Amino acid sequence: MSSRSKRWKGKPGYAELMRRHATPDLPTAEMRLVWTDGVEPLAQWLSFLPADPDTVVVAAATAPRGDMAALEPQFHAMLETLRLT
Repeated sequence: MSSRSKRWKGKPGYAELMRRHATPDLPTAEMRLVWTDGVEPLAQWLSFLPADPDTVVVAAATAPRGDMAALEPQFHAMLETLRLT
């Protein structure tokens, strides 16, 4: 993921942000956030996919940061099954 990453340590709240811009080969833009309450870091994955010229599909997933790598393929698979009617 080509991204810009920022990190803050030792405080509750915002911990990390990574983003990937859409490209002609991969039209989905993504943003990943890591938040912490000072105890457990949570990861959020946000994906933005243009469905047509007037519609953008936004998908979001949240999991404990340590579980996100294992769960992310499932989130991607669920998004791939989405069909707008």
